[in-house]
Amino acid sequence: MKKLLITFAVAGLIATPSLAGNQCRDAKGHFAKCPTASAAVAKSTDIAKGKDGKCRWTKTTKDHKAGTFVKCP
Repeated sequence: MKKLLITFAVAGLIATPSLAGNQCRDAKGHFAKCPTASAAVAKSTDIAKGKDGKCRWTKTTKDHKAGTFVKCP
């Protein structure tokens, strides 16, 4: 019984680092600040789907120009 408890304890310690891997990363694999839910909603409101079914930016910012294509959320 003690060996079984020790086995589960060791397995729990080994599994813990894999749970830490759920943190946000950028395109290069570096750790990055995770976006908040409000940021995701604000970003999606700047995208509109046209009659042709393609999504485009509705506002011009420093990162993109209005009317350019974007992947649909």
